[in-house]
Amino acid sequence: MISHIYLRLPRVSFLVLTHIYTNTSSSSGAEETDAKQTDTEEKAEDPVYADIVRVLRPADPGVGIEWLAQQYVRRVVADHYSFNVMLLGQTGVGKSTLIDSLFRAHFLDDSTRSHRLSRVEVVANRYELCENDVRIDLGVIECRGFDDQLTKDKSYEPIVDYINKQMDIYLEEELKTTHRDKCKDTRVHVCLYLISPVGHGLKAIDLVTMKELYAKCNLIPVIAKSDLITEQEMHDRKRKIMADIEDNGIAIYRFPIDDLEVAAINAKSNAKLPFAVVASNDFVTVGQREVRARQYPWGTVEVENESHSDFTRLRDMLLRVNMNHLKETTHSQHYELYRSERLDQLLIETQTKHYSELNRIESELVAKYKAKFGAKDQELKNMERELHLKSEKWKKMFIENRDQLELSRQELEESIINLNMRKQWFKVKMEGNVDKDGKDGKNHKSPKHKK
Repeated sequence: MISHIYLRLPRVSFLVLTHIYTNTSSSSGAEETDAKQTDTEEKAEDPVYADIVRVLRPADPGVGIEWLAQQYVRRVVADHYSFNVMLLGQTGVGKSTLIDSLFRAHFLDDSTRSHRLSRVEVVANRYELCENDVRIDLGVIECRGFDDQLTKDKSYEPIVDYINKQMDIYLEEELKTTHRDKCKDTRVHVCLYLISPVGHGLKAIDLVTMKELYAKCNLIPVIAKSDLITEQEMHDRKRKIMADIEDNGIAIYRFPIDDLEVAAINAKSNAKLPFAVVASNDFVTVGQREVRARQYPWGTVEVENESHSDFTRLRDMLLRVNMNHLKETTHSQHYELYRSERLDQLLIETQTKHYSELNRIESELVAKYKAKFGAKDQELKNMERELHLKSEKWKKMFIENRDQLELSRQELEESIINLNMRKQWFKVKMEGNVDKDGKDGKNHKSPKHKK
């Protein structure tokens, strides 16, 4: 649910860093140009002459580059600066009270403290805040029903789905060819993970949820309702929580220390993580001033008193010092990581869709071809089958004829061999008969000769 309200916050002096540039150039020759400068100034004051030409006075120390910061400030003031805060914690831990105390305002509290929700609900509300003519479009995202279900291993899924959805919305706007510079930023810039002050370390659901969230948004652990335990118990609780976070490899958001102007205060704040805060919507008169506080029989706990809790430090780190860094980290780290993974996924999905479309077109073309040329195709197939049968028949006939010819050849060769053998035998026989006849003749003549 998205709602819009306009709040006028009290004037608060923010940290302003100013650089003063001095001109140390020589003043020699200034007397010689007094007359010319006086004449030029008189012409510049003339409205007719001022509309024609802009006069640069010799006394100007620079060319105007120093006004770049003011131009950026004017642009930010003219455009609404968006900042989105997610509040995550179990029911009744004080999420609504904390956001009211952070911005010194009472937002529309439509939250529910019922423990009967079947699943975690993520509800987003938008508010327009103004302080010293600086406007901010604040998004407050509350996770309801967290840690209320019997089955808690998937409690983080609606939260992760919401963060991914906002990344998708921004990516879709960014991929458009027009109005890229007017993308509405609904991405989660910081997640305040509220932890109960009682217990020993982090619960299993806290560890599982933090592991899923630290790579998708700037995660800052906060111990809520720290006035319920003693100071020593709070120190032990902080030490145990940080040990659990480091042992499980959870990379929570660390305030930057690369900027020398804020390195000292950010390093000191990093050492105090997780922040132990107290929040309240009740006002109590302390001395001559009215402050947010919690009234107890044994005393008063002031919300904005640094000796009572880390609330003021938390607000300073979020708003006064590191708000822009939270937005830059969201865009340059978490969003870019999601964007690269999402684009790879979209590429695979596009390729799969393209291949599916090609397969569908191919199937349609095959169906149309069959419907149009089915009979002819069947006829061609029959002809092909007949040709195949004829080819097999001819092949079989060829093999049979070849075998028959081979057999005939063998018989012919055998006949030739037999014929040659008979010829040889006949020749030998004929030669034997001739020799026999010769011998008989000689034997016949000898007796006759003797007679």
